[in-house]
Parts: sequence; structure tokens; C-alpha cells
Amino acid sequence: MEGEFTVERVAIHLVDRTMRGRQFAESETDLAAFTHPEDIKALRAFFFGHLGKVWKAREGRRTFAARLSTLADMRRYYDGLLHDTSKFFERSRDIARRLYDASQGRRALRGLLMVLWFRAKGDKRQFLGLFKMDPGLSDKIALQQDEAGNALLDLAVRHIEQALPDPRDRVLKWAIIPHPKRSLSSLYR
Repeated sequence: MEGEFTVERVAIHLVDRTMRGRQFAESETDLAAFTHPEDIKALRAFFFGHLGKVWKAREGRRTFAARLSTLADMRRYYDGLLHDTSKFFERSRDIARRLYDASQGRRALRGLLMVLWFRAKGDKRQFLGLFKMDPGLSDKIALQQDEAGNALLDLAVRHIEQALPDPRDRVLKWAIIPHPKRSLSSLYR
């Protein structure tokens, strides 16, 4: 996934306190499996749209830079991935487990946790992206097609029950480690 950002690894897990037990993916998403040009284009728009929105976010009341202590779990996960990216999927599950456990006793919204390992154009650092998204119902209007894929010039409604939000929609929470515009040392206490 080249462009403004290079997405190298992706894993998605469900974080939902209302469900009995944790719901983790069986494996990370195989980005190389997407070979059709239209699929690649859609994935790029999805990832780069979300990353670009976060990258350009201004700090304020709702968006601010975290200060990670030397004992912080997320810092350990990030530092570990810098030394061994082969553990990406395992660390993504650890992060989901940690967020699931941290939400115990709190009113936490159900969400999909998308974990990204990526680079940004013009920046030598590796980044860990965490996006908590609300998978919702989406109704798309499309043209009907026959079995050969020809448009029939008639409308069809496609109901998607677990649609991920596109970059124009609201993401529940997000984090990028390290901060895109600050040095890594400024984030640690």
C-alpha cells in the first residue's frame, strides 16, 4: 500500500464488553491478497483517508499528544515492534486484550480495533496506528448487474451489516505512536 503512507501490516479485532469473552482475529489481514486494481484503490482510499485525517488533526481539547511513561503498555508494544515486526499480530492481540481489560467496569462502546504498522512519506520513523471504529449498517445504492457483470440499468440496494466507516465518517477513537509532528523523546517521561 504505497502512497502518502505505506501500510505494511494490518490486524482487526473486536473490542466489546457486552460479549462473553474476547473476539480476536485469527490472523492479520493479508494485504498482498488484494490484487485487483479496484480493490487496491479502495483500500488505499480507506487507509490513506483515515491516516491523512489523523495526520493533519490539530491539537486542542479533543485531540492532544499523549505522554507515555516508561512503564506504559503502548510504549512497550511500540518499542518491541521496532525491534521485531514479526510479532506484529501477537502485539495487536495484546493491545486489543489490554483495551478490552481496561474497559472493564466502564461504559465503553463496542468497536473494531484496527491496528496498523506503517510509514509516512518523508519520515524515517515507523508508526503504530490504533483506530477504534464503530462497524455499522450501511445501505449502498448500486446498479443491478446480470451474471456476466453487465449493468441492467435498474437500481439495487446492498445492505452491509458490518461496514467500516469511511474517512468522512466518525471514528470513535484513534492514536498514532509516535506523534506525527513531535520527536519520540518528547512523548516519553
